[in-house]
Amino acid sequence: MSSLLYWFIPTVMYFSILFLDNSVALKTHYIECSSWVIRDAGNLSYFNETKKEELVFEDIGFTIRVQEESFKSLTAFSNGTFLVTNSENRFRSFRIVGGNVTSEYTYTDINAKSVDVDWYDMPFCSSNPKIRVDVIASIDDNGFVEFFISWSDTLTKPCVMRIEIIRGVFGEDGNIVKQSRVHSTVFKMDGVDNFMWIGFIPQKENENVYCPGSIQ
Repeated sequence: MSSLLYWFIPTVMYFSILFLDNSVALKTHYIECSSWVIRDAGNLSYFNETKKEELVFEDIGFTIRVQEESFKSLTAFSNGTFLVTNSENRFRSFRIVGGNVTSEYTYTDINAKSVDVDWYDMPFCSSNPKIRVDVIASIDDNGFVEFFISWSDTLTKPCVMRIEIIRGVFGEDGNIVKQSRVHSTVFKMDGVDNFMWIGFIPQKENENVYCPGSIQ
């Protein structure tokens, strides 16, 4: 994939996903984890921060292998979305859907075995407009994805958040030629603990994959 496409694709990707239909593939692609799973992220390689709408990494320094696909590139958006891509123009995106999810800064930590994308002071909840959440999302070399969400103020009303995982293919012009929503989950945040964690483990072909606290 050319360097030009690395910069052009994220913009096309963002607007194309907005018009994705609401259907979800029947095949189980991910298992949800509700109990904390400890992962070895490896040593920190480098750290980035930006006020721009996106951070693009053509080579993250390791390979993410998930369901017979491999990815070495990552783009993080300021709106609560990140995606991984490969030289065959295939992508997988992970996004927080709905609300005004735009934080001032986007931070990215590239580790030896994982990437962390951090959004701080993110306005999100329509039922609690003054509430800001901090989100740390990560993906490791095995395709395991996790979101840690925290907030400092008391939620007077529960906030509902949706996370979606989308799989697709870009054309050579940067337009999406194929995409499908392979996983979608909706969960409620309340004021009890002021934080929550959710993880997604890729389901392997012909193999049952479980994790502590998995939702079957």
